[in-house]
Amino acid sequence: MDECHGLTFWHGGKEGRKRGEFLLPPALTKVQSLSEYGAAGVHRTDRVYLVTRPEAAIIYAAGWPNGMLYEVEPIGFLEADPDCTMPGLSWQCEKARVLKLVRLSEDIRRMVRARIAPNLRNSMIFHR
Repeated sequence: MDECHGLTFWHGGKEGRKRGEFLLPPALTKVQSLSEYGAAGVHRTDRVYLVTRPEAAIIYAAGWPNGMLYEVEPIGFLEADPDCTMPGLSWQCEKARVLKLVRLSEDIRRMVRARIAPNLRNSMIFHR
């Protein structure tokens, strides 16, 4: 898509990915996705969700113990996330390649859990 040319894409998620690896959708990996919380009926388990602002991805990374922020390259058809009300922020694709890993500090993780995502704090994902 031309509107995505030159954009940097980010994904926040579970630790353990390495540079060059693919992020695959939950339908293939069977890993629980934080986007299932609050996006019922819209969330597609056959897609990987990416954002164009790292602070948006941090919200999802902070939902996992030792969650990571990944700079990624979308692979396959890239389409706007229909659940996102901010045009150009959130996207979905078939898979993504990890380009860069950014570890979150515990202070950032705590701040996000306490202030930005209090509705996720009590989800079972935070207790794994």
